[in-house]
Amino acid sequence: MYNDIPISLTKLAKEKGIPIQRFKAYCPNLSKEISLGYKTYLSEMKMKKVELYLKEVRRVANDLHQKGIYPSTYKIRQELNSSDSIFLYKEVEEGWKELVILLGYKVK
Repeated sequence: MYNDIPISLTKLAKEKGIPIQRFKAYCPNLSKEISLGYKTYLSEMKMKKVELYLKEVRRVANDLHQKGIYPSTYKIRQELNSSDSIFLYKEVEEGWKELVILLGYKVK
């Protein structure tokens, strides 16, 4: 069955039983193409994850604000039943800060 997830160069070389350095030496253009495709895929997946996290953070922050509760990262994580990892993404933390300021709070 075909899937849209590209294979990494490391995984391909391992599956074929070829040392990765030999693969790169004998197929430099193919190696670069495979690596670029996989890096692009990883980047797109990260962007989608960040967008989803931002959407959820905005929703919860607005809900907390409507209830008169400061939308701290702690409160948002509680509401989402999430660990600290959601705010490890710089884009999510910056989005939260912008929203908190937009709601009229000072970032704590």
